[in-house]
Amino acid sequence: MGRFVQVLARLPREPRWVLIGGLAVNVRLGRVHRATNDVDTVTHGQPRLVELLVEGGAEKLSAAKVRLLDPGVEVDVMESTEGQALPIGDEERTFALVRRWAMTSAGEVELASVMPEGSVAEPCHVWVASARL
Repeated sequence: MGRFVQVLARLPREPRWVLIGGLAVNVRLGRVHRATNDVDTVTHGQPRLVELLVEGGAEKLSAAKVRLLDPGVEVDVMESTEGQALPIGDEERTFALVRRWAMTSAGEVELASVMPEGSVAEPCHVWVASARL
């Protein structure tokens, strides 16, 4: 978890992004509920956020995914669907609604973690999706 908090602290504040997925669930529960191997985000500025991460030294894996080489963590950068027509297919529509809800439901959370050697990582403030408004 310490590596993930380090990554979150290094992500730019703008364009605004929201933490979603397994890491967001762990943060909201305040404990490791399920394993995750990446950081999932949603933003209104996907191309710009990916561009900034690459400018900062991340490896671009696709239009929506980068890998921060130190500490070797992948970050998914999904585009928000606010203001867009919803897809027709059930699965696509569900994912579009989830991304839309994430942006609307997010609240700011302060995160810090204890590193394996016992030091405490510098706290960071992160917008995290919620199951409720």
